[in-house]
Amino acid sequence: MNSVALMSLCLSLSIILSVASPLQAAPRYYYQDLGVLEGGNQSEAYGINLAGQVVGVANLNPSTGRTHGFLKTPGQPMQDLGALEGGYDSEAYGINAAGQVVGAADANNYLRAFLKDPDQPMQDLGDLGGASRAWGINAAGHVVGRTDYESGTVSGVRAFLKKPGQPMENLGTLGGRWSEAVAINDTGQVAGTSLLANNYGRAYLKNPGEDMQNLGTLGGGSSEAHGLNNLGQVVGWAHNPDNYQRAFLKTPSQDMQDLGTLGGDYSWAYGINDAGQVVGWADDIAVHSKKAFLWEKGVMYNLNHLTVNLPGNGEWPGIYLETATAINNRGCIAGITGTYPPHAFLLTPVGSSAGIVMLLLD
Repeated sequence: MNSVALMSLCLSLSIILSVASPLQAAPRYYYQDLGVLEGGNQSEAYGINLAGQVVGVANLNPSTGRTHGFLKTPGQPMQDLGALEGGYDSEAYGINAAGQVVGAADANNYLRAFLKDPDQPMQDLGDLGGASRAWGINAAGHVVGRTDYESGTVSGVRAFLKKPGQPMENLGTLGGRWSEAVAINDTGQVAGTSLLANNYGRAYLKNPGEDMQNLGTLGGGSSEAHGLNNLGQVVGWAHNPDNYQRAFLKTPSQDMQDLGTLGGDYSWAYGINDAGQVVGWADDIAVHSKKAFLWEKGVMYNLNHLTVNLPGNGEWPGIYLETATAINNRGCIAGITGTYPPHAFLLTPVGSSAGIVMLLLD
């Protein structure tokens, strides 16, 4: 591309993005379909790191139902992460800045939490009494998830923390028989969900060396945590007084905040970055379906309306973004399309270095 053409493209983009509209203050994104593994036809993205590496799960053959975790590095083909010895399937959920991946894989008829270092085989992280699953990992390589638990006459499911070279640690519960940890930040705070003694589920935040903090609800019965940033802000869903599940943001020392919907009754939040941008899905009342959202500075946006190159303008029966599952500190968003079969996607902010390169190559 010569300099005249490049200047013309940049001018055209600036005109497009400067047109006055209700979405004028919102960021814009470039959409990328992350594809599938060889032989498969669907994929789902669950985690992203600062470098834009995305992890998730993809099928290997539509007729067999087998799946493997994948790693998609910018500019490279989707990588099959394989499985544990003695197993067939795997799923990847989290990745840190060093490219360490965590998830779950079957081995000898049990689901096992795994850690995969770059260019190394999967490592079975063990358990506290049965199956296990890893959801998140921080910069120090500390892994969190859930495991079956059995000790004497006490059994159930427990949130765990696994540090390199140390035994798996039981993080306890809020009084019930079940808990899981879904995220850990670089200060060692852990977020997850636990049953109370009355069997209601509650989102929690756990500081290192302290008990779980019950984060409450939005006035209803239960809540569930899905994401955590380095400021200790937690996102997930919580029941409101009408018992609808609504996306929430819980900032330390502040009340739980209802993030709203796209006009419907329900929403879930899955990820949050250190700038406080939140992603998830919400009911779009205009089309009566789930749509991926970005929440920023008090406003929830339909991500389909913020994407400059989405085929079909983000509406069924064309490609549309159903769920945004993760967002990194550069504002890149990973998620899952709503069309069948679903595909993992990556949204890169227009104007970022990665976004400009992708636009010029499109």
